[in-house]
Amino acid sequence: KKINSREWNKNSHLSTLLTSPDGTLDLTHAGWKYLQTARCTSPNCPAKDIVHNCDPRVTGSIEHNMGRMIVNAYAFEEIMRQIDALHERANLEDCTGDKKWLGNWKTIEVGK
Repeated sequence: KKINSREWNKNSHLSTLLTSPDGTLDLTHAGWKYLQTARCTSPNCPAKDIVHNCDPRVTGSIEHNMGRMIVNAYAFEEIMRQIDALHERANLEDCTGDKKWLGNWKTIEVGK
């Protein structure tokens, strides 16, 4: 992930790395929107000569590492939201027949 070999979308305010159109990075989530406004100020960043945002696809500075943490936290929150929805659905619906798999998401009773 050598940032200097990437293509930049340069503007007068804050340059950003071009993103592949295959959807590997969701440009609509809150973590990415925040990172579009966060400026990398690390003297260790390989692209320190270009004013740019903190990009989670890049290594080499604390700012970019924190960007990765923000995106990962968002992804974790989304996964937990989906698990909570399955858990709630399993406790409300009949988990027999073709919905037998849903029974795996029911509350586990824990004894004293």
